[in-house]
Order: sequence, then C-alpha cells, then structure tokens
Amino acid sequence: MVELESARTELAGQRLQQGFQTHAAVQSREPALALARQLDNGHDLAMDLEINPETELKDVKSQLSTASLRRLRKIVDVLEDDLGVKLAHGKFARLAGTAATLNSSLALAIAGWNLLESANTLTGAAAKVSSQAAIDEKYYHRFYRAGGMFLVECFLFTTPLTFETAWKGTRFLNNRYLYRLRNVSSFLYRLVLSEVHFAIQNLLKSSLRKPEELYSYLVEMTTQTVTILKKQSSDGIGEVAAKVETIVDEFYAFIEDTYQVVVPDVDFAAIVQDVLEELDLSISIQW
Repeated sequence: MVELESARTELAGQRLQQGFQTHAAVQSREPALALARQLDNGHDLAMDLEINPETELKDVKSQLSTASLRRLRKIVDVLEDDLGVKLAHGKFARLAGTAATLNSSLALAIAGWNLLESANTLTGAAAKVSSQAAIDEKYYHRFYRAGGMFLVECFLFTTPLTFETAWKGTRFLNNRYLYRLRNVSSFLYRLVLSEVHFAIQNLLKSSLRKPEELYSYLVEMTTQTVTILKKQSSDGIGEVAAKVETIVDEFYAFIEDTYQVVVPDVDFAAIVQDVLEELDLSISIQW
C-alpha cells in the first residue's frame, strides 16, 4: 500500500510538472492572466458553493450536486486545453451523478472553487492597473498555487486527499490547502511551491546549479513554508531558527532528489539568517 501511494504521488508530480512547463517556458504573466480570464468567464462553480468565513466542511458537502460536477468538468476542459496535460475529464464522464462521486469530489470541488476565486482576484487586480507589469506578484503566486493544488486533486481524484478542516476566512484558503497538502504529502507540497516559483520567475530547473539561484530559491521556499506553518498550525512551530534550518535542509535534499541536478554548496548559515530577517520583515508589514 505504501509503495502504491508513493507511485501515485510520484506520477501526480510528473504530470504537475508537465502542466506547469507550458507556462514556465515563456514569460509567465501573460499566459497566467489569459488562463485566469478564461476560468473567470462563465465558469460559475461559485454559484453552487456558498463559502464564507462561517462555512464548515459538512455545509460545503451538502451543497454539492451533479451541476457542481458539470462545472468542475468545464474547469478541467479549460486546463487540459491550456496546459496540454490530461486531467480527469474521462473520470467525470464515467462517474458523474453517482453518490460516491459526490462524496469523493469534495476536495476537488473545494480546490476548484479556490482556483476560480484566485482567477477572479487576479483578473480584478489586472483591471485596476495600466499594465501587466504593475500587477502585484502575490496575485500570480496565489493563482498558480491554486492551479497546482487543483491539478493534484485531479490526478488523485479516485482516492482524493482528505480535507478535514473548517474555514477560518476564505482569503486564507490557499495557504490552508497548502498546509493540508504538506501534512498528507510533503513531496507534492514542495513540488507545488517549486513549480510555482519556476513559473513565476521564468527559470529553468538547471539554473539551480548556480549558487546564487539556489541560494535565492532556498530562502524563498523556506520563508513561504515557515509563514504558512505559523499561520495555520495551532500547535506552533517550536523554536523558529531550528525549524528554518530543518526546512532549508529538506528543500536542498528535495532539489537533489526531484530535479536531478548537481547542486552547489551554499552557505547554510547565511540562508538561515536571511530567512529569519525575511520573516521579521513580513511580520512587521503584516501588523
């Protein structure tokens, strides 16, 4: 069973990378915004799922219907055409309308709603500025993360990730979903963050052979992870410096194992210090 789960997450990771490559291969802001506009134009899953800060998981489940599945399938169609990767269209066609599908598609519906909300937010931000370059990068991050998590749910649709948590403000849903993914599959969690990083920065994985690129990557991935942990974990994260060191080591090993590049030596102490400074800055800006 463990080997089967490992194989499934590995396959999901390969297909996730394949999908993101189509955007990372070009300047990613233009195709991201074009995809967001397609998703935001008439794909009204939000009509089925009335989600607000007081909505609980059981209430979302009670709202699912065959109409929800049809709208999810439309989202899948758009992503398949845009990313050039097969998702779950056939499964929808075979299983739509059954009670088992409605139960198993809960996590997929949540991920789809999250993706459409992120698309709406990105297109809304674009409408307020005069050029794509003026759009805050956080909107692209949010959109690509939501897309990555939806892709993962599509790949694991027959036995989806269990998403057992109540809502605590919809604006945090993106990070809450990532936090849940981290608990279920640390590999897929890191892969989503990494592929978003490459798509946004328009970087090739081979660039991580350069010490300065690897250094920047480790700082960004670790800072994002600790920020998510601090916001979402009810138990806290323990001693921050020690946690930062652990996460830096984990992402360094992840790069070696996943992208099969010869990674250079970097100054781990300096990375940890930079992350701690970034965390202090983000906290001061937040408050």
